[in-house]
Amino acid sequence: MTAPEKIEKLLFVLAIAFCWSYKFGIIKDAEKAHGRLSKSLFRLGLDWLRSVVLSIEKKVDEFRKILKILTDCRLIC
Repeated sequence: MTAPEKIEKLLFVLAIAFCWSYKFGIIKDAEKAHGRLSKSLFRLGLDWLRSVVLSIEKKVDEFRKILKILTDCRLIC
């Protein structure tokens, strides 16, 4: 890739994906009781997002929760 505008778009998409994964990791970590991280916040969020998106027909309620979080302006990275 040598086109600067394509690299810029790719970095933009990666930055958004990172922010979403991190925010969802914070949310998933808050649901745990023991307070210790078994995985990074980014990984927790990425795993949750991936599991919901890949099995969306089974996890409609969780998908709606994700959409609500994404549309909430206070949770922007």
